[in-house]
Amino acid sequence: MEKILKPTNGYLALLMSFVLLCIAFFCFYSSANSHQAEFAIGGMLAVVVAIFIWKGLLIIQPNQARVLNLFGKYVGTVKENGLFFMNPFYSAAKVSQRAQNLAIPTLKVNDKMGNPIE
Repeated sequence: MEKILKPTNGYLALLMSFVLLCIAFFCFYSSANSHQAEFAIGGMLAVVVAIFIWKGLLIIQPNQARVLNLFGKYVGTVKENGLFFMNPFYSAAKVSQRAQNLAIPTLKVNDKMGNPIE
């Protein structure tokens, strides 16, 4: 049975990651000026969290869907277009939703007596 998921807004997650990178830059700058290791550790933690957020960003193009799996178990399907944030541990497989039709011209063959048949 298919489960349709509605992930959170990806633009908010992207903004949060940029804010975290600004905080990391400030922490690294402060640790260089004041020689305190706490600022450097905080900066490294902010960079790791920003990378973790980037791993969870998901872009879905028109006429595409993503099937989400968590360690091999089906979690759900995302069918909306746009930028979304999901659990970074999900693996996403692309699925095309484009209508595919076969427009084959009629084939003419001859029967045993030589009469054409479409």
